Order: sequence, then C-alpha cells, then structure tokens
Amino acid sequence: MLKGKVVNHPKGVGRSKGKGKLSLLKFSCFLLPLVFLFVYSVNTTYENDALATMKESFSSFVMGREEDMVLTIPSTVIRRDDDYWCTALPVRGLQQSIKSFVPLANASLVHHMFIHTCSERPVPEHGVKVTTREGNTIVAWPCKHNEEGTCPGTSQNLKSRLLYAWANGAEEFDSDFPRQGFVIGSRRGIDAPYLVLQNHFLRAPTEAEEARKDAGGIQINLDPMMPERVLSTNIFLNANFMLAPRRRKIDVKVKTCVPGSGFLDLYAYRVHAHAFGRNVSLAIAEEGGKMVTLLSGNPQLPHFFNKVKGANDDDHGDGGVLRLHTGKDWEVTCTYDTTASDHEVVVGADHGQEMCNMYLMFASNQPSERTFVGGLDDGSFIVATSPVDEIRSAYKMGGITHKVEVPSEMAGEKGGGGSGRSRFNPLNFLRKFYSSKGTARPQAVFFDEDLGQVGGVHLGFGGNPNHMLVFHRALRMMEVGDHANPIGRDIFQLWDVKEKRKVESFGKDLGMKLPHGLTVDRDTNLWLTDVDTQLAYKLDPSGRNVLLTVGVEGVRQGAANGFDPEYLCRPTEVVVSNSGDFFVTDGYCNSRVVRYDRTGRYLAEFNLTYGGEVAQVPHSIVLDDCADVLVVADRENALIHFVDATSGAPRRNPLDLSGVGKVYSVTRDEYGGIYALCWKRDAVKAERKTYLVRIEPEYEEGDGAKMDATVVELVNSLYPHDFAVSYNFFDHALDVYVGETGTARSPERGRVVRYRLRL
Repeated sequence: MLKGKVVNHPKGVGRSKGKGKLSLLKFSCFLLPLVFLFVYSVNTTYENDALATMKESFSSFVMGREEDMVLTIPSTVIRRDDDYWCTALPVRGLQQSIKSFVPLANASLVHHMFIHTCSERPVPEHGVKVTTREGNTIVAWPCKHNEEGTCPGTSQNLKSRLLYAWANGAEEFDSDFPRQGFVIGSRRGIDAPYLVLQNHFLRAPTEAEEARKDAGGIQINLDPMMPERVLSTNIFLNANFMLAPRRRKIDVKVKTCVPGSGFLDLYAYRVHAHAFGRNVSLAIAEEGGKMVTLLSGNPQLPHFFNKVKGANDDDHGDGGVLRLHTGKDWEVTCTYDTTASDHEVVVGADHGQEMCNMYLMFASNQPSERTFVGGLDDGSFIVATSPVDEIRSAYKMGGITHKVEVPSEMAGEKGGGGSGRSRFNPLNFLRKFYSSKGTARPQAVFFDEDLGQVGGVHLGFGGNPNHMLVFHRALRMMEVGDHANPIGRDIFQLWDVKEKRKVESFGKDLGMKLPHGLTVDRDTNLWLTDVDTQLAYKLDPSGRNVLLTVGVEGVRQGAANGFDPEYLCRPTEVVVSNSGDFFVTDGYCNSRVVRYDRTGRYLAEFNLTYGGEVAQVPHSIVLDDCADVLVVADRENALIHFVDATSGAPRRNPLDLSGVGKVYSVTRDEYGGIYALCWKRDAVKAERKTYLVRIEPEYEEGDGAKMDATVVELVNSLYPHDFAVSYNFFDHALDVYVGETGTARSPERGRVVRYRLRL
C-alpha cells in the first residue's frame, strides 16, 4: 500500500460488521452531546423571550437542510395599510455563498421585499412573537424608516446593507453560482452574520388572508463554497425635492464622481419610482466629459433586478458585460410626467411619496458597496419644474416666497450634492493591522533566472485578477550614460500569482534599452518609460504593439536643444486621465511633470518645487481623478507633491516622508486609496528598511490641510522600486507586490515579493 493513499474496502470484505456498528455507536455518542451543547449555547445567547425565539428559528435551520434558509413574515402582524415589518435569522458559519433567492409572497398583499445584512445582532425594542403558516415561531418588528429600521439596537444603522430586492412580477433570482454570488457570514471582511427580511405590506389583510397567515417571504439557497466573483450593490438615491404639477416631462439628475482606479462589471440593475416616474437612466462621462447614457429602465414595470446581457461570459467583460469605469462622473436621471397632478409632488422616502432610486449590482473580485445620496443637506425641498432640468429652491422670507434658481445637479461639491460611502475601505482594516502588528513578512517570492531588475509591476493584467505583469531590464543595469543598443531580450514576464508560475515572456522586439515605469490605463493599454531611449510609450493591451511615443529618441533634453519641452530627460512614469490626456514624470535629470493630449501633443509642464527647492527625481505618479490631483513621488527629497492636474498649482503642501525613507513609488488600490513605497536606502545595512505608507490627504493649500498616514514595515524587502496593492476579499488581506532592482546574490537580477497583510 502506498503511503498516504486511502484504500476503500469493498462492502463485506475486510471489515467487521460488529466493529462498524460499534464505531457508529461511538460516533453517535460523541456527536449528539456536541449538537446538544451547540444548540444550547445558541439558545442561551439571548437575554429575553423574543430574542430567544429568533435563536429557536435558527436552531431549526441548523438541524435542517443547510443549503436553504427561509425568512417569512405572516400577515397577522399587519396593523395598517402601507406597513413595514422585519424579521431576522443568524447566518451559519464564518462564510456562506448565496446561490439564489426564491420569492414566497402573496403578491396582492406584499408590495416589495428586501433582504439586508446586519453586522451585529438586531435587538428590536418592539419585537413581537408570531407564528408562521408553517408553524415556526419568529420575532418580527415594525421597521418603517421612521420606526426601528432594519438593524435596530446596533451601534450604527449604517451597518445594514442591501443584498436583494423583490417586487410583484419578479421570479427566482439565480446568481449563476459558482461564477458569482453574494457572500454572507461572520468572518471579518464579510461582516454579515445576520440576514434581515424587510416586507412592505400594501394593506391590511382580509379575514381569509389573516386566517391563512398569508405571508411575504424569501427562500435563500446557500452553498459553503466561495464564488469566483462576489456580488455587491451600489445604490443611488435622490430625495428631498418636489415636482411641479401638470408637466409633461421633468428630468432630475444626481451626479457624483465614483472613486476607484479601474472598472466594475455590472451584473444586474434595478430602478424604482412610483406613479409619476417614467424612466430612470445611468450615464457616465466619456473622454471630453460628455455624459453617455449606458442603461435605463421603466419604473412602471416590476421593480426587480434585471441581469445585463452577457454578464456570465468567461472573458471578464469582453462578451457583452457592461464594464463601468470608476474615477469618472456617474449621473442618474429620473424622468417624471406630472400631467395627472394638480399639486406639487413630493419626492422622498415614503410609499405615499414619489421616489428616484437606482440599484447597481456588480460582480467583481472586491466588493463595491456604496450609497450615493442626492438632495440638500439641510433637509429643505427643491422644486423641479421644466424639461430642461431647471430646479428651484423655495425660501420664505417675511411672508414672501423667493424662487432662487440652482443647478439641476443640486449644487454643492463636485457630484451635485451626491455623496458616497463604502463599507469596504482597506484603510480601516490596515489601521487595525498596524496597531496590532506594524510589520509584514514575505508570503511569496516570484523569481526566475531570466528576470532582471524590476522597473514596474501591474496586477490584474488582461482583466484577470491573478495575472501579474512585470516590466524588467533583462539582466541590464542602469548606468550614468545611456546604453546604445536595445536589450534584444524579453522585457515582460506574465505570472499567475495564484498558481505561482510564470505564464509567458515577451517584448524583445520593442527596442527597449532600459525599462523603467509601467502603467495600465482603464482601457488596458500599457504605458511605459525607458530612461535610456528618452521616450514614453503607449502600447496596445497585448503589450506587443507601440501605438504612440513622446520625447525624442536617444536625445536628452538639455542646453544643446535649448531645453525644448518636447524633449524628455530620463522619464520615469506615466499616468492617464479620463479625458485621454496623459502626464509623464521627467525625470532623473529634470524636475517636472509634462502634460500631453491623447494624440501626444505637448500641452504644458508643471515644475515641482517646495520651499525654494526643486524636486530631485520625480520618480512615480498617480492621478486622483475625482479630485483632479496629481500625486507625485519626489524620490530624493522624500516628499509627495499634490498638484492640480489642470493648472499645475500645488493643492496642498507636500507630505514629508523622510522619517521612513526615499519615496520610490506611489500607487492606488481598487477603491482609489493612495499608497507610497518608501526605502531607507541610505541607512546602515542593519537599519535599511522598506515601508508601505497608506495616505489620506485633504487637498487644501497651506499647512491647515489634514493628512492621515498609516505605516507598515515590509520586512526583508531588499531593493524596492515599484509595487502594486490589491484588497484580497477572499482571504481578507491586503496583498502588496514589491518589485525589486536586485537580489541578495546578484545586483542585475530582480524579483517580486508578495506581502499578505491579513486583516
């Protein structure tokens, strides 16, 4: 018999029946007390009868089929027309995936149903014990928005998040698991240990309905496995305004810049309005700022989630999936017809009021859960009147009503008064990591004999979250002078970081002499710099064809060419804006950022100075699109500059990171968070350390602006040059990939080191 191999005996051969029975008896004797203790511990958690009933419901679920979870609310709880009731169940285990939602509702009685999660145990003050038609006893509580809400008793009601919405006419919603699915459970990073069903009952039940205990409910089908992609929902809500009566068409818009550095794949969407709503649409800004409508829905049709055509294709977005870019303005427009009303129509949050809502369900590797709320912060109403989006705000002064015109986007900050918050901010977890640990050690190393000094690193190449593209120097080293001849070897390596293997190498025909910076834009084009050719390049998404270059090949900017701005001098990195304009940090022998239009035409240059000193090697650059701010690493001065991307003026004083070393690189995560890679290069060997710095700047000129920073030491990072940061939802970790220009044995070789900061 081979060691470690399990051999199953044929039935009746080599196995004692008596021993089998005894083993089963022993196992049963061992298991039953554990089950009893588990159920007992579950039921003794709650302090009162109502909460104990909630746990009893959970106990029956635990002992039943683990792939099903049913939440129902009987009609016996209804007190009036337009009534809202909630009930909850705990989620079994650290994590579960939702495969599908199956509605179980009397459609004539139930207007809509929501499934929410709660990050803490709901503790309703006015919970009542009721018996369902199936004979189960549950706890339900009134949960209209002005009552207890969906997560009563929790420290913040914001810890409730929406998973699913049903309305009359909707059928089973299948998430096409395992391709994607919602993830629930008590594990950190999921923080959804409770599910809450919220029912909106249209009216009081008839005697027959009450006798039958007609109900609104949802069956949730679960799987213990994790999906390939996680589903999450963004919500756009617009309220606190009134619609003028007798108007054929009124468009009301809410706009906001959605933060992020990449894209989101839209899986399904839902629109919601009431009697006067005619259309709800989403538009996103394209190059040049033009808003382009990408999807719309008729709110007079059943309000359920509609899947986007092609959402399940395996090519990560190329087969019809609606890929929405972040870092751009998103605008939701609600269109109304008020010809049937002879008075102003209030748009708010009650069933008796008009509404303007859009729900976007995304399938991605990291959850994206944001709520964008439009309207006036002071709670006053504005009146929408005309087809050209004229919105008026009414203020009463001395008994006289003054009509003051304001923009249709509802004024305020960029985004038209819309604000967004995301529950998934890696910074929140990173702060806790720093306070408890403060250091991270290598978790994996990517290296082979052909990998040279690493210039740039990109994670997610080709839309595959596990593909890492490495831009390297193929055993060539940087010198004071420029190399005369191209490398003539592959300068790209593609790695599968999940399988820890090299997939392919390419790029020897691109004519590179000394690779330096790598950027991948939202359209997956590659942008490179070469400090010896004096060029910045745009390549197609394959990385094999040059589409554009800027600079003059082989000639540094200097006195010989009159410091002509068209020349570059050892450029270091590129960043691309949503308008198509791009910026080049220039470089080892300059102290500026050069701006070009999408065709490569020179537009402007921004000289980087502070306190009378010029930048020393602007080495890396990212763009905060929503703030229109360039974030530039001034390497040798150990500073980070924050520059207005339009004017070039400072948006705030630089951040001094000299305490943690030279600033070699800056990057952003999927949520738009900004990170710096710092190296105490000039310290004695024993104190030569590398640090990850997460920064949260406020963009105000002068010393008054706030700046939060979280620092983590990356142990055994030897010669850091560039890095990539990604939130790993499935392991609840921040993955940091550091590309190095040297190894302990060989200065001409490089490697990529992965640090997994388990949060």
